[in-house]
Amino acid sequence: MLNAAASTATRATARLHPASSRRLPSSFHLDHSTTTTATTTTATRRSFAVRAQQSAAVPPPEPSSSSPPYPKGGVKYTSNEFPDRQEPPLITRTSASDVIAARARGSSSSSTSSRRRLRGRPPQSLCAISPARCIGPDRPSRVPPNVPPESLRVPDLEVTTLPNGVRVGSIENYSRVSTVGVLLDFGSRHELDAHELPGTDGEFVSTSGVNHLMELLAFQSTKDRSGDEVRDAMERLGGACFATSGREQMMYCVDVLRPNVGTAFGLLAETIKCPLIDDGEVDEMKRTMEFQMMDVLPQVQMGEGLQMAGYGPLPPAVGDGPPRTQQLGRPHFCTPESLPNLTARSVHAFRERHLLGRPGGIVVSGSGISHRELVELAEANFGHVVAPVGVGDARDDGDDRTVPSVYTGGEYRLERPPNPNPAKEEFAHVAVAFEVGGWHSSDLVPTCVLQTLLGGGSSFSAGGPGKGMYSRLYREVLNRHHWAESCEAFTSFHSESGLFGMAGSARPDRAGDMTRSLVDHFLKLEAELVSDEELDRARNMLKCNVLTQLESRLVLFEDIGRQILTYGRREDAATMCWKIDGVTREDIQRVIRKAVRKPPTLSTVGMDIKNVPRVEEVTRWLGRGPQTKSWF
Repeated sequence: MLNAAASTATRATARLHPASSRRLPSSFHLDHSTTTTATTTTATRRSFAVRAQQSAAVPPPEPSSSSPPYPKGGVKYTSNEFPDRQEPPLITRTSASDVIAARARGSSSSSTSSRRRLRGRPPQSLCAISPARCIGPDRPSRVPPNVPPESLRVPDLEVTTLPNGVRVGSIENYSRVSTVGVLLDFGSRHELDAHELPGTDGEFVSTSGVNHLMELLAFQSTKDRSGDEVRDAMERLGGACFATSGREQMMYCVDVLRPNVGTAFGLLAETIKCPLIDDGEVDEMKRTMEFQMMDVLPQVQMGEGLQMAGYGPLPPAVGDGPPRTQQLGRPHFCTPESLPNLTARSVHAFRERHLLGRPGGIVVSGSGISHRELVELAEANFGHVVAPVGVGDARDDGDDRTVPSVYTGGEYRLERPPNPNPAKEEFAHVAVAFEVGGWHSSDLVPTCVLQTLLGGGSSFSAGGPGKGMYSRLYREVLNRHHWAESCEAFTSFHSESGLFGMAGSARPDRAGDMTRSLVDHFLKLEAELVSDEELDRARNMLKCNVLTQLESRLVLFEDIGRQILTYGRREDAATMCWKIDGVTREDIQRVIRKAVRKPPTLSTVGMDIKNVPRVEEVTRWLGRGPQTKSWF
């Protein structure tokens, strides 16, 4: 559920052209609140005609060199606005109340009398203007009456486990669009550089990067349909489909009109169970991946570096063999080194190992659909999936696919080539992180409150100010240092471990100052308790984010599936808010003190990163306590 709080909506800002910033008379701006009708009423047309006749009766003044042909105090219109006019254009002065009164009573009287009669009416008479847009005493029969809020039934989560182990969870929110999908318990952490093919004499294939490839192969050709037929069928149903993969889970989803949910779910199940993965489609998707690698954001590369450095290679188990790559230290996205080794056999081998015959690792989730209907769809499409003899349930403790990773700390540095566009300013991106508990840790909620308390963001906020500007990193970094381009706190949770840290962007010559500022904030949190005001603000903001995001059926669907797949159950919003309210200042300090006792992880990406200190220097800063020189 806390993943939903991380998602934010992007707003676009509207900017006026400087040439059009001059204000026009109030009579020139028409009130658009009445423009929902397709045509103008008869009374309004008559009013316009009367004004036009009155204006035509007064001849316009002759233009002269001494005085402009405009009335005194009028607006001078440029030739671009009215190229053929020699006199001021006729501007009607009809207010919105005139149009409303005319529509309500069919009167053609003047605006003054219309406003006088409108004021004499009770407010309820406005409901008769447009029954399609108003609900009140004159409510049309086709609009259902309002009911007391306490009589509405709160949607409840329903969970059913099929005989073969497939779990089905849904919430009926009575929306006209349904969101259904399937979540699977595998991800990029389960990839291998050398995967032995079953039934062969020591033949190996590489599955590194296969989750990235499977994400692109979703909703392509199946054994019964071509990729064009699948997409055409989904478009005819009025639906949208997508797939996404992570380090531990993969998700397929369709968002479709409620009457078509059965057919859409059948298409989704078909692309999961029996995709036609041939060399032609794999080569096509590999070309797409090549283009994606050319345009990777530095923030994405910095996040990949945090995982690779934080969960670095372990010493060889026996002898002088190569270091052992940890599962959480594997790259999530396909790398240029792994791309040539990906083939159709790689995808088939990975699916056979982690998907086929593992019904316990399948969760069918839905929002905006009745639970009975979703259970029937799950039984029809996934009820036949049975684990082979001798293979246990995916939820058993004996599952050998997932090997717990050990946090090591370390450093990742990547120097990017110069941007071909000289006008684009380049920044150095720095992140400092420490290990915290994972999804099953009791410190999960306090860590999320701490992240919200630190907050942060970018120096430019699209949509206007106000989003997190009272968070600590906004107040003490972005508002105090002109060289800070962005600064924010982040979390990355996994089953057995997690990362908490702060990341910032600055000009290359200020990258060292940004790194020192991030470290000083860790030291300040360790030495001092946060204020009650900051804690209250963070708890309220986190609850607001969680509750707001859960109003979206897409977020609700994902939250249901991921919680059932991770915990085997789902905590409702009330329980989550109760846990957030229970976080204290001492909990925040305890979490940060436990984290900074471990080795730090430093990740740096940029064109010029020579000013970023090494991880050994960051360790020395942390080891000798609060510094006398502070950047905040």
